[in-house]
Amino acid sequence: MELDYYGLYLLDYLRQHKFPQQHNRDFIRQRAGEASETYEQERRNGHTPEQAQELAMAVLTKGLRYSGYDILLEVIDTEFERSVHQFQHEQLAERLLPFMGNVFSIYDLSADDLVFTDEYQNLYDELTGAVALYLRQYGIQ
Repeated sequence: MELDYYGLYLLDYLRQHKFPQQHNRDFIRQRAGEASETYEQERRNGHTPEQAQELAMAVLTKGLRYSGYDILLEVIDTEFERSVHQFQHEQLAERLLPFMGNVFSIYDLSADDLVFTDEYQNLYDELTGAVALYLRQYGIQ
């Protein structure tokens, strides 16, 4: 799959934050196309290159502010810093992420204000409980 600047940027972003869309070529192509069109349109509308780029990036990453992986890693970093060695936090988050789909499916991770909602606290609490159970089950905690 050949990608332009926006496609490559999005692919890297999705991989880095372990979004499930990282394997969805159609999603990446569509978003990259929308971002490119936004940039061109905003330049025609008189915006500076920097302003047009900012608007294009907003289109490119819309709904992708919070990833399940990042939230899970935050829970592990914050709540389990003493029971899990810091160098193992990312590995543990990657190992647990596939099993957290049912938990994440209840919440709208695409909301830009997610961390400021009661839902986020509920999600955080559920993930904390799930990680604690996993660690107890495997004798880590």
